[in-house]
Amino acid sequence: MVTLPSDVVIVKEQLLKVGEKMGLSEVPSIVAMIETPAAALSAQAIGKYVDFLSFGTNDLTQYT
Repeated sequence: MVTLPSDVVIVKEQLLKVGEKMGLSEVPSIVAMIETPAAALSAQAIGKYVDFLSFGTNDLTQYT
């Protein structure tokens, strides 16, 4: 679950560092769960940093 694009940037940077240390030529696809109103409003910006967005409508509905 992410709220802001910066959440994704931090995780992606860490994933790339770990992948490099492990000698991976590429890292797995990165998916962001959009489950809060803040994330829904930032979905377009978050989408720039991930391979796929998944909307958790049950959690999103509870928060609104």
